[in-house]
Amino acid sequence: ADGTPIDWRLPKPVYSLSQEAPHSGSWCLAYSNDDATRYQLAAIPLALKAGLRYSFSVWVRTRDVQGSDTGATVCIEWMRADGSYLGGAYPAGVKGTQAEWTQVQGTTGTIPSDAASFSLACYVRKEMTGTAWFDDVSVSEYYPPLLEAMTSDAYRSVYAGSPARFTLGLTLSQQRLEPDDVTIDVVLNDADG
Repeated sequence: ADGTPIDWRLPKPVYSLSQEAPHSGSWCLAYSNDDATRYQLAAIPLALKAGLRYSFSVWVRTRDVQGSDTGATVCIEWMRADGSYLGGAYPAGVKGTQAEWTQVQGTTGTIPSDAASFSLACYVRKEMTGTAWFDDVSVSEYYPPLLEAMTSDAYRSVYAGSPARFTLGLTLSQQRLEPDDVTIDVVLNDADG
């Protein structure tokens, strides 16, 4: 009824909706704060799943965002069933004056099994002042590259015919795969290709 997007908590007087040059569409979220002691977040609840990772982003532009922290940003947090803080992901933000829209991106770690509630927030870090705009928030499941690491016991001492052992670190559980679901093909090239 008041034009606030569904499920968003937009604390006044810091947050409002704006039609001032949104990234896309007709509206964006505006932040304006001249009191460094005031710290408020515009937040929305999320439905995330334990055992998965998530990537998230928001487009941001700023005017005179000042203070010692990293500025206008986005975060995802998770809480226990009793409402106590359990964890979160907090990418660096944008400060100063950035007239062009800049994408701020983050990735969570694996969501723990005892996480019961989740939220995403657009905000400017503590003890900062200025004006910021947020638009086009995105959250999606994140699947890291299948190959996490490769090591070998061979280093500068491999001769023709001598054995070398390689170890691969794979992110099977994060890809929802079992070892039988994966085939590994290894190609070794010499210095000439």
